[in-house]
Amino acid sequence: MIHAIAEGILLNEILVGEVMTQGLALVPVRADLHEALETMRAGALRRLIVKGKDGRLAGILSLDANIRTLAADIFSLAGVIRSERERENAEDD
Repeated sequence: MIHAIAEGILLNEILVGEVMTQGLALVPVRADLHEALETMRAGALRRLIVKGKDGRLAGILSLDANIRTLAADIFSLAGVIRSERERENAEDD
C-alpha cells in the first residue's frame, strides 16, 4: 500500500482484498495462552483471530497486549521473590 501511495495511486482505487493479510491463523476461544503464543511464534504473527464455539469471530489476540500482561506478571513474581528474600534475611539476623 505504501508503494501505491508513493506511485500516486489514490486510496479509493485500492481494494482491501489487494492489501489484506492472507493466510490467517485462528485459535479457538478455549485455547490456552501457551497454545496461542506457540501459534504466533510458529507463524511469526503478532495477532491471532479467536474463533468462538459457533465458529464465528470472537475477538483478536494481540501479541503486544500479551507481552504487557506477561511483563506485569513477571514484575509481580519478582516482587514476591524480593519480599521472600528480605523475610529470610531478617530471620537470619
